Amino acid sequence: MSVGILLAARYGDRGEAINPFKTLVKVPPLWAAVVAILFNVMAVPYPDWLGGVLDRMAAGVVPIMLIALGMSLRLDALKPRALVTVSPAIMIQLILMPLLVWGTAAALGLAETELIGTVLEGAMPVMVLGLVLCDRYGLDTTLYATTATASTLLALLTLPIWYGLLI
Repeated sequence: MSVGILLAARYGDRGEAINPFKTLVKVPPLWAAVVAILFNVMAVPYPDWLGGVLDRMAAGVVPIMLIALGMSLRLDALKPRALVTVSPAIMIQLILMPLLVWGTAAALGLAETELIGTVLEGAMPVMVLGLVLCDRYGLDTTLYATTATASTLLALLTLPIWYGLLI
């Protein structure tokens, strides 16, 4: 995510000069990850009430992201010409990344269950959260929405294939 944010900031159309450190410091998910890791390392107990609050907040994320995806997608973006444009990104996400993850996970000696889970995670479609980055940095949200939609539909075919190869 951090590399993606830096690339989006560098190539976006916002016309602002980027400082890589300042750009990354302004990203809330990275702060959340750092704080979570620190709490885990320091063995800070996880309050039960916090789990309930976070579960309720998380329940709204998927519908909101799907609404954002739908609002960013134009029907003319699903024509064959547009799909050819996004096909390299889809092939990288659905074919190349799982292969790289599989090789890395196998080299690390992950057990079968962890290996399967890791490779399947690597084979997931393009993340919808990227729409937020496209909007923030002035990138083509329609093109990204097309990529996310097409990769999600194709993942319905590729994920079972990856699972079959792994078991």
